[in-house]
Amino acid sequence: MDHQCGCRSQAPRRSGGGETPAEQLLGERENDRGQTGFGALPEAAEGARPLTDWIKRALTRRTTDKTVTQVEAEPSDRLVLGVKFAIAFTFSLTALEIAHLALLSTWNSEVFAAITGLAGTITGILISQKT
Repeated sequence: MDHQCGCRSQAPRRSGGGETPAEQLLGERENDRGQTGFGALPEAAEGARPLTDWIKRALTRRTTDKTVTQVEAEPSDRLVLGVKFAIAFTFSLTALEIAHLALLSTWNSEVFAAITGLAGTITGILISQKT
C-alpha cells in the first residue's frame, strides 16, 4: 500500500478508534498525513490528586472557629515550590554523599552538614506552617 510519504507498507493503515493500549497511554495519534504526534493525555478521574499535591496538603493550615466551621488557608505557590526544591536538593546531596562513600570510602562532613541543614529547614517550615 502506498502512503503519501512514498513508502510501501504491507500493513493496512489504521485511523481513529482501535488504538493499542501503548498508544493510548502515550497519547500518540496519527494525523491525516501519516505523521505521528502527541495528542492530549487522558484526564485523571474526578477526585484524583497529583502525586506532588501531598506537599501542598502538608503545608495547608486548617483552623476551626467557635461555630465549628473549618477554614483552610492554602500556602503560597512560592512556599510550595521552595519546599519542593529543598526536598530535591536533600535527595541530590544524599546521593552525592552515597557516591562519595562508595567511590572514595570516606565521609564528607560538608555534604552531611548541608543535608542536615536542609532537613532542619524543611522540618522548621512544616512545623511553623502548621502552628
